[in-house]
Amino acid sequence: MKEIPVGESFEKEGRVTEDLATFHFSGGEVGVLSTPKLIDFIEFTCIDFLEKFCDEGENSVGTRVDVRHLAPTPIGMSFRVKVTTKEVEGRRVLFQVEGYDEKDKIVEGVHERFVIRVDKFIETIKKKGE
Repeated sequence: MKEIPVGESFEKEGRVTEDLATFHFSGGEVGVLSTPKLIDFIEFTCIDFLEKFCDEGENSVGTRVDVRHLAPTPIGMSFRVKVTTKEVEGRRVLFQVEGYDEKDKIVEGVHERFVIRVDKFIETIKKKGE
C-alpha cells in the first residue's frame, strides 16, 4: 500500500435514474435518490479514490458509514459526491463526505474503509464458513 495523504479529495458525479430511486413516498408518481443508493455511490467513490494507493492484490472494505441524507434529489437531476481523507492510521482510512445536487447540499458525514489484502480476506471468509 502506498502512503495515503490526509486532506486529499476526490469527486464523482452521477445522475439519478430510476434504478437509483425510491418511489414509496409518492405512490409511484415521483422518484428521488434513495439513501441506500447514495451510500453505495459514496462507497464506490472512496473505492475509486483508494485504488491508486493499493498495491496489486489489495482492495478496501467499508467498516463504518455515518452520513445524513439532507435533501431529496429527483430523477434526472445530477449530483456529485466529494470525499476527503480525514484520518489515516495504518490501513484504516476515514473519509469526510459531502455531496450536492444541482440545488442543495444532499449529504454529509463520514465513511471508514480498511485497505485489505484480498487473498488474506478470502482466507478469513473461508475459515469462518467452516
